[in-house]
Amino acid sequence: MFQKIWNTLLHGESRTKRFLISVIGLGLATVGCLVAAIITHSPLFWIASVAAGLITAAVTRDTVLVVSKDNTVKKVPGKKAAAGRTGGGSPPEQEKEEEKEGKRGKKEKEAPDREEAGKKETERKESGRQKEDGKKPGRQETGEKESGRQKADEKKPDRQKADRKESGREEAGEKEPDRQKADRKKAGKKRTDRKKTRRQEAEEVLEREEADEEELGEDALANMTESKLKNLLVRYKVKQEHVPVIIDLCVSERVKQCPGFAWVVGGSLKILLVESKPRLIERPCHALQVLEVERGIAVRASNEYTSLRKTELMNLMFTPYLPRYHQKTIGGRTVLLKNLYVLDGDMKFSSGSVNGLRKLLPLRIEINDRRMQEQEAGSYSKELFLTSFLWQDSILSLKDYQKEVEQVLESMAAADISYNEFEKELSEMIRSGLLPAEYRKFAYAKREERKAEKEDGKGKKKGRKERRA
Repeated sequence: MFQKIWNTLLHGESRTKRFLISVIGLGLATVGCLVAAIITHSPLFWIASVAAGLITAAVTRDTVLVVSKDNTVKKVPGKKAAAGRTGGGSPPEQEKEEEKEGKRGKKEKEAPDREEAGKKETERKESGRQKEDGKKPGRQETGEKESGRQKADEKKPDRQKADRKESGREEAGEKEPDRQKADRKKAGKKRTDRKKTRRQEAEEVLEREEADEEELGEDALANMTESKLKNLLVRYKVKQEHVPVIIDLCVSERVKQCPGFAWVVGGSLKILLVESKPRLIERPCHALQVLEVERGIAVRASNEYTSLRKTELMNLMFTPYLPRYHQKTIGGRTVLLKNLYVLDGDMKFSSGSVNGLRKLLPLRIEINDRRMQEQEAGSYSKELFLTSFLWQDSILSLKDYQKEVEQVLESMAAADISYNEFEKELSEMIRSGLLPAEYRKFAYAKREERKAEKEDGKGKKKGRKERRA
């Protein structure tokens, strides 16, 4: 209140200032008269102080400004306002502001009363509806729906606030550009995909091992059945174009006399080894071009593929892919021998696995024979030697062997060599046992045919030259 009076004295109108100064002066005069009457005990000062007090009371009774409890300025009827809340401005503007503030105060006071009245009315309506719902059960659902709508309406302001906050952030530039967001999302997806693929591979390996242990037990070969074998092939994603193989020995993979299934996928040769615990090995195809023959390995029949013969199913399935055994007498004793075919340096396959591997890969078979090197045999003799060797090792059938022999003899008959050289090499093949004697007539007949074709070709050329001449 004193602050408002002070502001009015500083910034108010001259008329208002005079009024306040007169009021203050009367108040000070009254106080001075009282002090003088107390000190001097003179009745005149007492009368003067009483008169000044009455005048001051009469003047201040009809004061223009009254400060209410809620710090709002109200206009007293019958008088003009002396000053506004801040003490400045013209009287009409101040009156308008005071009227507005008075209305606002009334509304604020009346607002809680209205809310209470509205709540009471809604409660009365709901109580009346509940009574009617007790009679009609169909109205209970509508009441529940209306209460749900009221709750949703109460939550609407909070949602609106949240929407306004988000819109404000967007306008302030707190959100990143769309392109950067999309790039980050793509990078995050790629990382998660890589992690997922690695985790999936590791999980697949663990699942396979656990499934193999649960289904096959400690020894897969001993407990193998048709259904278990099918599940195993599905679990390791073996292709339909697979071939059964037998790895006789592989030091790098610690494999010995183990059956398996081979297939090619993604430029790699994969082999599922059916051991006590099945596992998968893999080699790149570009390194697999040659099968080298390792000949004459002495073995004992009792030590050959004992684990494979434990179950009837595996024995029947892989018996055609076992090595071909040969008997040979050395020093009066009969020795059992087998030949192995080496792939990629140390993977030694049985002879029964060669045809399957050649279906998957374009492999070339190479054999080193000391006798052929010492005799300095020709290329045709070496080809016949390899053909007869593969036939004896059951890699080539009889029909395939005959076709291979005929092709070698036809190429030999068509070669640009003399008749003496042809006859000498043919006789050496028969003498060494590379070529059966019945093929001698076939070889000479092919030689005569080629000779006749050459002479006919020469005669035709001469006739053309004579005609041109």
